[in-house]
Amino acid sequence: MLCKNCQSEFDDAFQYCPHCGQKRDTKRLNWASLSDNLAKGWLGSDRGVFFTLKALFTRPGKMMKEYIEGKRIQYFGPFQMLFLIATFYYFLKFLLGVNGDVILDGNEKIVIEEETVQLTPVIKKTFNFINDHLTLLWLLAIPFLTGAFRLIIGRAARKKYNFVESSFIITYSISQLLIFNILGLLLETIFVDSINFSVWFVFAYFFILTWDLKQIFGGSFSRNFFKGLGIFALSMLLIFFILIIIISIFVYSYYPDNLNIH
Repeated sequence: MLCKNCQSEFDDAFQYCPHCGQKRDTKRLNWASLSDNLAKGWLGSDRGVFFTLKALFTRPGKMMKEYIEGKRIQYFGPFQMLFLIATFYYFLKFLLGVNGDVILDGNEKIVIEEETVQLTPVIKKTFNFINDHLTLLWLLAIPFLTGAFRLIIGRAARKKYNFVESSFIITYSISQLLIFNILGLLLETIFVDSINFSVWFVFAYFFILTWDLKQIFGGSFSRNFFKGLGIFALSMLLIFFILIIIISIFVYSYYPDNLNIH
């Protein structure tokens, strides 16, 4: 039998590859794989955390392809990685004393006060909810982001990678974005009000997304740039609609008497 991870041959009697330790029956990613990876994200641990972190920024697309194609034992799973990075992000915010009671207006930080506008409590509650449940919101957004991803990549790529495999690519990509958020948080704490690092890291993430696509699908940089632009724009549109739904729920919870629902 041929190991999908290290490509070594071994006897069918073995349940694990004697050369690298990966399971013999490593199968294509499917819905069962998705639920298993989600469960491991909360309850389990794996090896390869720092190896995977390094690969996310040195050979991200190749790493994602290898994971999908069966080379999994050396990598931290996508949902496990997302939970780990999100946990560190929350811990860092707590350590630095950053809270969700401010919004950005240009380059100025403005404290949201209840007397500013009528819906200020709703806005405050919405931003606090987003900051307090970032991982949950990203998880809820993954199906929509995966849909945008599959819509843009083309028919041939959709045939090669199923929906679950596409969602694993998106989840690794979200981990990259959260790492940029962590870097932005650190730098903005050091250089208070001097540079808006968040904007620059959005551009950096967009470059990484283009690089991901080029390594996964091949082709020219310009072609993958426009694919990345389409995925990014469509994803932001979907996230905007999700935020509208969240705000609408909070508006109704605060002002149910002012809404006439027939």
